[in-house]
Amino acid sequence: MAQTAIVVEKVASVSLACAALAFMPLLLVLKIAVILGHAHILTAWLYWYLAGKTRGTFPLRFSAALLLVFGSYLLHPWFSVLILVAPLFFLFHFVFDEIHLLRVPLNLRSSPVTPGRFLEALMFVALYAGLILDAVPGHLLRSGCSLTVPPEVSHGPKFLPLLIGSGLIYGLLILLGRHRPDWGSAYFLGGSAALGWLIWRNFQCDYVALLAFLILVHVLNWYIHYFLNLAGSPRAQALYLARVLGLILLSALAFSLGQFNLAGPASPGLRFLYQETFYDLWTMLHLIFSLRLVDLLAIFRLPARMPA
Repeated sequence: MAQTAIVVEKVASVSLACAALAFMPLLLVLKIAVILGHAHILTAWLYWYLAGKTRGTFPLRFSAALLLVFGSYLLHPWFSVLILVAPLFFLFHFVFDEIHLLRVPLNLRSSPVTPGRFLEALMFVALYAGLILDAVPGHLLRSGCSLTVPPEVSHGPKFLPLLIGSGLIYGLLILLGRHRPDWGSAYFLGGSAALGWLIWRNFQCDYVALLAFLILVHVLNWYIHYFLNLAGSPRAQALYLARVLGLILLSALAFSLGQFNLAGPASPGLRFLYQETFYDLWTMLHLIFSLRLVDLLAIFRLPARMPA
């Protein structure tokens, strides 16, 4: 039953993200992704607070990170670096979360990363990172930035040795009985096959589309998965749904007030809140505080001590 729910979750999230990109204007999809993304970050903060994770030195650490990220950007805008670092950082965050979101019940205190799963994820990351790197120069040109490399340079083939090596080791793990492919394997390998086909066909993916797709799939997977994780308690599910929908409505309201100048003097500030650069900076903060050392240690199979 749990595996069936996970399959439904992944199919629903990916299908909705693909449908949005196929049938809606790209900038509208990005705005929807940012609205849902802000609500997702607010949801994370709410549950950190409810779990007691915002006590002690958290306010000090958060303030320092906030000052570092936003202060450095305001003093010396690093836009060219931001649009490269933010999606790649988010891609790693996305993949590690997806590994956790392949199991019910959800448990973020122990890592399910195994050598086989890591290789499945690595191949997906390499291919998606190649598409991002290919799309960045075009996005920089449209943003009015100068380039130091020709925009037609393709980075996809540079990852070919990594892909071949990962594939060979992955096959060896299966032959030695050290890894048994499952639904999660189909999810990652299927995604890698789709990305490989796009690269093979020399399909030029838009930077905004790549970013919006990751955001939509990420937040939808979290919303659906956490709801399913509470399946044993209808009351908890109802409370979670009320909180999530409330924060999504709050995010959509803030966007609308700014977009349609309904907030008076605050309208420009609200518009900036949902602008791509601001969202990327806010996402960087979210990613910094969402890093789980247990996942990184699991790659090297190091013991990790987590609080009870």
